[in-house]
This record gives sequence, structure tokens and C-alpha cells, in this order.
Amino acid sequence: MVEIVIGGDVCPINRNAGTFHGGDASGLFSDLLTEFRRADLAVVNLECPLIEGGRSVAKVGPTLRAEPVGIVSLSKAHIGVVNLANNHILDYGAAGLLSTRSACARAGIAVVGVGADEREARRPIIREVGGVRVGLLAYAESEAVTAGVQTGGVSVLNLAEYVRSLRLRRNWFDSLIVLLHAGVQHYPYPSPMLQETCRFMVEEGADIVVCQHSHCPGAVEKYQKGHIVYGQGNLLFDRYPHRSGSFYHGFLVRVLLEAGLPARVELVPYHQSDQLPGARRMGAPQAERFLAEVREISARVQDVEFVREQWHQLCERKRYDLYSTLNGHGRVARFLNRRLRFSDWCFDKTRLLNLHHLISCDSHREALETLLAIDLEVRR
Repeated sequence: MVEIVIGGDVCPINRNAGTFHGGDASGLFSDLLTEFRRADLAVVNLECPLIEGGRSVAKVGPTLRAEPVGIVSLSKAHIGVVNLANNHILDYGAAGLLSTRSACARAGIAVVGVGADEREARRPIIREVGGVRVGLLAYAESEAVTAGVQTGGVSVLNLAEYVRSLRLRRNWFDSLIVLLHAGVQHYPYPSPMLQETCRFMVEEGADIVVCQHSHCPGAVEKYQKGHIVYGQGNLLFDRYPHRSGSFYHGFLVRVLLEAGLPARVELVPYHQSDQLPGARRMGAPQAERFLAEVREISARVQDVEFVREQWHQLCERKRYDLYSTLNGHGRVARFLNRRLRFSDWCFDKTRLLNLHHLISCDSHREALETLLAIDLEVRR
């Protein structure tokens, strides 16, 4: 029996920063340490660059970083691989990515999902554990900075590249785990497109697909011979007390592999960075209630019509925030728009038709994305 443990987003900031920098694995992970140390392979998503000082990039949303010395705390926890394919790893540009990779290499921790160019970024990690060859692939949604032919960056999700990778490397591994930094924050269900994407990955050969990034525990779907996790929550991310309760708990994904048998998945619930810093197991009664809730939402995602209806409801709730973003509203205007809904006056039928035409047509959208990238680079 081979046991692999997958942890969610690790961003050792605020109250967790000192413990991380001090290399104190037990202070960070408490009684979860036994899970990492018992596993044949432990993997987490490192949600920030490790760099001393530096200059943050211009972007939408917060920029995050931690000190490189803290990587020792992950190696002491026997975490052997970190996924860097996420929307924050380039918050401090190429220097932050290089510093992070160097720190991980010094600590003997492998990285997946980034590279000095697109070929390296897309390369899987193969680990033979207990006689089973395990492949790890990692991708992020395209809000991350994409690795190019001659530029370093992130492995961005591209299903054509995913299929090509499997064609080239299918004989390299016995079991495939895909880490996918995708989804909507604080939303436990997949979008219809994300569900279709993850199911396709299983159809093409993935045994496990784990979505991270949503910052909340999500549904778990058994699909064909594989398992899909639509969000496992933060593993170590302190924003207390500025977030909802779902920000402060999640679950480890324990993958059990045996030769010739389908992979099995078990969930290990925990609290993190709530009233106390660090992560620790839930007590038995609360863990039982938590897992019952996960089973309940997981049963619902089998119905694609339910997934579609929930998605439409979410989009309706986000309507005025999204239209405010399109109009370039600041914080005050965004707040007022939620209440006064004045963006309804800004988008008449003709403007909505033009906007839909630009975004729904793949060629027009690609042209718009290309122009935005060019203009943003010029203005840097």
C-alpha cells in the first residue's frame, strides 16, 4: 500500500510567519505532522514566493511573500514536493520565482508547475514509491503568468497540452495525480466548465484531480475510475479574523494506491489559523459533522443540472461586482453599485451585445487578451 498526502494552500504570513521562519514544523502543523511523516510522499501548494525583500509586481489583488529560510519547516514535516502553479508565485516577479526554486532545492524539496520556460513548467514529477510510479502534473488558470518559449513562469491549464503530455509520458507512471489551481474563491462547487475539465482529465488517464485556490472545502466526486476534489481549503493561511468560517478549515487528501486496484481517497479534516495560528486536527465529533457536510455537497455535484443552477445563482450574486470591475470602479463606487445598481444604466442592450461578442468568441477573446498583455507590458 502506497500512501500519498496532499495538502492545500500554504501561505505562511501574519501569525504563522515567525513559526515558519523559525523552521518549527510542529508549531505549524501540530498533530497533522503524523500524516505527512507517515506518508510515502507528501505534497502541498505553496501559495507565495519565498524571497527576502524584493519588489512586488502590479496586479489585481494582494501580493504575498515569505522568507526563504522558512522552507526548512516544510522539509522537517517530510513534505517532499511543492506545487508552484498558482496565481501568487510570481507576485515578486522572476526574482521571487528564482529565489523560491533555489530555497526549495537547498531544502531537498522538488517543485512542480513552474519552470525556466514552458517545456520545463509543464514537465511532470515522477516518483517511485513502494513499487508504484506516481506522476504529478500541475496547472493554474491563466490569471497566472504563463511560462513562454524563452521566459520562466507557470504551467497554465491547456487541455491540448495535457493530452500531449499524456501521449508522450503515459508509460512513465502507473498512477497520475493532477493538481489544478482553479475555481471560484469561497465557493464549494465547480463551475460547469471546471467540472467538465476535471472529468475529461480523468477520462484521459488521471486517477486523482485536486483543485486548490478556492480557500474553502469543496465537493469530492467519484467519477469513472478516478476521484475529483473541487477544493480542499487552506492548509496554512492566516487572514484571521477577516474571513468567513470556511477559510479556517479544510482537509488533507490521503491517496491510497495498490498495484492493479483503483486509487482510494480519504479525507483528514483540520482547523487552521482561526483563534490559534497553525493547523491541527478537528476533534472527533466536529470532524464527523464536517465530513457529513462534505458528503452532502459531494452527492449534489453528480447532477450536472444542479451544478449549472448553482453556478447561475453565484453569477447573479456577483453581477454588480463583475460589472463594477468592467467599469473600473474603485472601492466606494463598487460598494454603491451593489446597493444602487447603477451599472444597469451603463450597460444597454447594444453594449451588452458587443461585450458578449468580444468575450464569447474564442478568436476575439484571444485577440483582446493579447492586446491587453501587450499594453500592460508597455505601461510597466
